[in-house]
Amino acid sequence: MLKTVCAAVAAVSLLTCLAAPAAYFQGWLAEAAFENLFAAASLGWFVTATAYASRK
Repeated sequence: MLKTVCAAVAAVSLLTCLAAPAAYFQGWLAEAAFENLFAAASLGWFVTATAYASRK
């Protein structure tokens, strides 16, 4: 169950990491908002992807 949750959160974080730069370059996000969103999504990705990979 926890592995499934980690996979879902990791996927959402990865999609956010991919969407945030596009939103910034389109002018939908300010620079500070982009940096905060990208930092949070990156942290979420690395933590949950590692947790997912370490589960058996």
